[in-house]
Amino acid sequence: MKNPISIIYHIIMFLLFTIIGIAQSEYDPQNIIDKTIEKYGGTAYKNALIEFDFRDRHYKVFRKNGNFLYERFYSDSSGNIHEGFDNKSVFKKINTQTIDLTTTKSNSIKESINSVIYFFTLPYSLNDKAVIKKYLGISNINNNPYYLIEVTFKQESGGSDFEDSYVYWINKDDYSMDFFAYYFHVNGGGSRFRRVHNVRWIEGIVFGDQENFTSDEIIKNIEDYKQLFENGDLKKLSDINIENVKVNILK
Repeated sequence: MKNPISIIYHIIMFLLFTIIGIAQSEYDPQNIIDKTIEKYGGTAYKNALIEFDFRDRHYKVFRKNGNFLYERFYSDSSGNIHEGFDNKSVFKKINTQTIDLTTTKSNSIKESINSVIYFFTLPYSLNDKAVIKKYLGISNINNNPYYLIEVTFKQESGGSDFEDSYVYWINKDDYSMDFFAYYFHVNGGGSRFRRVHNVRWIEGIVFGDQENFTSDEIIKNIEDYKQLFENGDLKKLSDINIENVKVNILK
């Protein structure tokens, strides 16, 4: 017959390790991002055609079974422009005529389109293979608790902006992504803080507009933006709004 004290000891140790495991899971950055993505659309992102207008340009985001096509449509003095890229190539057309592209121009088109789509389909992109996630702790904004998640990128598959860094404030209660900040290196470097608002659900996917803020000095330790925002010490640069959002979930 087993010693009752030994049985009680093993039960206590089992419960202790279970509690520790649950606590570690709660603060695991991958787990937090997965729950955020699930809240914002989950698998709906993977097979969908999303369209929206941003600053007089029309964007299409097609994803299905691992294949994708990102497109942008607008007009300028040269005519009607259709640009985009898919899993294999980058293209540009002016009035239906295909334009030969240098490597530099191809990269410029790809990065420009991808930047817009990245911000407006957050948090889906936070599970890209180049993303490195790190849990930084709990951060309170306006007396609301947030998981603070840092995102950096591997050089391989991280694009030309792989040295940029982001932090995301994920609401501890409902996993909404209400604020984020980022530091970038292009054009001499800089940093921004954004507040997400006007959140709406369209065919099961969440979209939001963003208020774009900066400070008098470049903030490299971008989690410090939280205090500047609460103190009212940030300058609003612009409103980042999308319009005419349409979603078609693909079977």
